[in-house]
Amino acid sequence: MLTMTSLRHADLDQAAAELMANACTLAAGGLAAAAADALHKLQSDGPWRIGRHGASARQLAQLLPRTCLLAGRACPPVGDEPARAHDALASWAEQEAAQQLRSMAMTTAQQLAPAGQGWTEAGLMTIAHTTSSFGGQRPPFTQFCLDAQVILKRRIAERFGFGGEPVEMPPDDVLESLPAADLQALLARLQFAGAEIADEARAIPTATIAEAAAAHLLRHELPTDWLSEFIFRAAVLLECADARPDSAATIVAGWYEIDPACAAPLLEMATTEPVREALAAGHFRAALHVHAAAADRYLELLDERPQRAPSVPAQPQWNGDTLASFVAQLAGTPLAGLDFVELPILGTSERAYAAACPVESAYPLWQRARAAVDRTQRWPLVTTLWGNRRTPLDPASVADELFSRFEFENGPAADDVSPRAVLAAAEAVDLEAYLARKAAGREAPAEDAGGADADEPDPTLAMPGWFEPDNAQLVFLPTPRSEDALAYLHWYGCLDGGAAGMIALMRRWRERFGAELFAHYGTMLQLVAARPPEQLDAALALAHEHHLASSRALDFAATLRHYARGLLGHERWFLHERP
Repeated sequence: MLTMTSLRHADLDQAAAELMANACTLAAGGLAAAAADALHKLQSDGPWRIGRHGASARQLAQLLPRTCLLAGRACPPVGDEPARAHDALASWAEQEAAQQLRSMAMTTAQQLAPAGQGWTEAGLMTIAHTTSSFGGQRPPFTQFCLDAQVILKRRIAERFGFGGEPVEMPPDDVLESLPAADLQALLARLQFAGAEIADEARAIPTATIAEAAAAHLLRHELPTDWLSEFIFRAAVLLECADARPDSAATIVAGWYEIDPACAAPLLEMATTEPVREALAAGHFRAALHVHAAAADRYLELLDERPQRAPSVPAQPQWNGDTLASFVAQLAGTPLAGLDFVELPILGTSERAYAAACPVESAYPLWQRARAAVDRTQRWPLVTTLWGNRRTPLDPASVADELFSRFEFENGPAADDVSPRAVLAAAEAVDLEAYLARKAAGREAPAEDAGGADADEPDPTLAMPGWFEPDNAQLVFLPTPRSEDALAYLHWYGCLDGGAAGMIALMRRWRERFGAELFAHYGTMLQLVAARPPEQLDAALALAHEHHLASSRALDFAATLRHYARGLLGHERWFLHERP
């Protein structure tokens, strides 16, 4: 079924995500031409164009070749790939299918007993009535899924010619003397060595296994996970390969009830010939609740998205200084004794200056550098090198570590991910909308009991201490504003929502609380607030923003209110976000 809730959404990435989900549904439903037309809008000049960089562009690069393959079209340039004729797409699909089938057939589990021991067709359907937790033992449904994975992998290996029969290992002395070519062949066979399958499980139809999985998930209102998704994907593949498209469609219908986004993994399998033929023939159209008239109407509605204001190209900023003139401005301060090097800001004409400094002196040196910002027009930032610790600093390798654009290229949709382009985007951020999107994806903090302050834990316990690295680098960035640092050095927390929104939020904190960035350690930010909140209401609002900025902000706090009380009069803030 097609969804149309984000057609006009101001966040292009959110609107594009819905468009690509709908394109998956159209393509998996046998309407690949309509899907390709929809995806093409993301590349064409106009309100839907997502640019060359970002997570949306990366997803488009995955979807467009498969959709064009199904539609019988050539594929235009996308991502790092050039334009490809349909014949070239077919060759690419053959290679992709070989890798996909190998992965699905490869043995991964260690067995303690034959897979499917004790299975019967009637017995499998009672799986739907078992609970998902079972004391301290492995839940029955989990054991079923693990066995089903082993059995289906064996069937794929046998069906697509990867072997699947058990491999008898030679004695150790023979193994040690095997020629390299024979040893390599043995290792290749072991990848697809047939698992031990119980005799009773061999007779269970593939469709019955998928039906049992769907029945349990539906009864207990559970989402799919990687294991149950494998069961559905493998079952569809096998039923299509055995020319049972109606059975495959029944599996897809059950899968769709559990996960309406199942069209995406179905489309991923379009490189395999059996599934591609079923998709192109429209065998799954009814199961996915899509039809041609809805596709035509959807394409018409895409043209109604409002045009965006043209973006202004970002201009590099350079205040005209050189390393020598910059160092001269530090004369008479402790900073003058540091050994500065010039660092190129990758892909721009901008430069930063950096010097190693003693860890124990990093904060007082930063304070002196902060006091000189009006003169230098450069924001000082303490950071650390995780991978490059050579002395003296090697400018090229340090710049590669600090100023990499890789994470920016995988963030929100954009053509330009230079620091100045990110800062230009930050100026246009709707901050309340950004915070609302963050809140929608963030688990609410613990509720307060509503007792007196005296009943709560010591508020100082809610505040994490600052991190102290084993090496410190003082970097002067080509901007006088604290929050702009996140456009130059990527913070892990910006993977959720992009750097522009976080920069806008930190600008608010600077304006309201005098909060400025002292240190940036990749996953950690340390700020100094000249005017921390003094009233609980203001502290509560700030605590909520900290929680939205960093899912780990409240790690040491009992509740949001406890954290807010810790912020009262507290000048040192710490935000940590990591995998």
